[in-house]
Amino acid sequence: MDQLNERSKFTLDITFADESGNVADPTSAHWRMYCDTTKTDLHSDWQEIALTTTGTVSIDVSAELTRIINTRNRYEEKVIAIEQDYGLSTQVSHEHRIRVKNLRKTV
Repeated sequence: MDQLNERSKFTLDITFADESGNVADPTSAHWRMYCDTTKTDLHSDWQEIALTTTGTVSIDVSAELTRIINTRNRYEEKVIAIEQDYGLSTQVSHEHRIRVKNLRKTV
């Protein structure tokens, strides 16, 4: 699991894969982010991913999405959920977890 400081912008590079782990070229892909610690959705809806012919894409995650929701938490676990080929027989779901450190929390 990656760790970063609160309100830090970052880029997540993704290579799409099929159920067997082979590089895939999906027809569609979407992502959303939520805080697993506080059970808070950070997007109102799924965000479309602009696909490339290489099967690899980058998702730019804004600093606002890595904010600390509950300032009493030392860390919060954020999850980026990714779905490729939603609703098709080739649908695959992925998730990427990030541990976000609260810089304002003291001892």
